[in-house]
Amino acid sequence: MSFVDIAYLKVSNIHGDRLTYDRQKTKRKFSIKLTDRAKEIVTRYNNLKNKKCYIFRKGQEYLDYRNAMRLMNKKLKDLGDLAELDEPL
Repeated sequence: MSFVDIAYLKVSNIHGDRLTYDRQKTKRKFSIKLTDRAKEIVTRYNNLKNKKCYIFRKGQEYLDYRNAMRLMNKKLKDLGDLAELDEPL
């Protein structure tokens, strides 16, 4: 699952033990079974009461998304450097 798709997940995307969403880039529909561990992670970040709320973001601003993506990319680069990979992650 791409970072942008994770960033745009809303509580309304959760249907029982499934997570359904449209891929931001292609608009293709996906349905993923949530494991017990995945459910724990989702509820840790959000109380799941407001269906319009984003699951993993406190705010809804584009800047929040960009900053989070930038940080994740830096951490992936650092991880690749530690693993001495020839290709970027």
